[in-house]
Amino acid sequence: KKKKSKIYYACKANSNLSIIKILGENGACIDAQSPGEAYIALKAGIKPENILLTGDNCSSEDFNFCIEKGIPVNVGSLLQLEKYSKLAPGTGVSVRINPDVGAGHHDHTITGGPKTKFGIYYDKVDDIKKTAGNYKMTITGIHCHIGSGILEADKFLEAVKITLSCAANFENLEFVDFGGGIGVPYRDT
Repeated sequence: KKKKSKIYYACKANSNLSIIKILGENGACIDAQSPGEAYIALKAGIKPENILLTGDNCSSEDFNFCIEKGIPVNVGSLLQLEKYSKLAPGTGVSVRINPDVGAGHHDHTITGGPKTKFGIYYDKVDDIKKTAGNYKMTITGIHCHIGSGILEADKFLEAVKITLSCAANFENLEFVDFGGGIGVPYRDT
């Protein structure tokens, strides 16, 4: 029976091999920000298909590592989409969408909206499809992450709505990922 949802642990939070192994044994997947983190996940016994590399500025060598190991890739710009597509034409790739919404507990943790470098703007769906089409790529996933430490549901829900609207434009999606960023309401004791 196929799962309808998966939990991806952001390896950047703690890349201890034992912790990653325990997470994998309990059904968690790994979100890697670099080939090094993907390598650690593999070393901990995580299957390649349960790792997603979400690198922001990957080199051809980074992409080739993922291609060689069978690790799915999530790209965050049209240039990265083209670079990956040239290396692996006719395959699948996920794209990170910037829904023009950002939130977080500090300006440095906001990763969506007009003041960030992360993701392909939501109004560039036609450009995504054109670039993917040029290389016979299948867009397999849509990803969005608007920030960290988010305590207000309204911004998150707005980003979800826009991301789902983008996802409706792609026929062969395997997943829609709303990222993390949900904050913990720390209080003085």
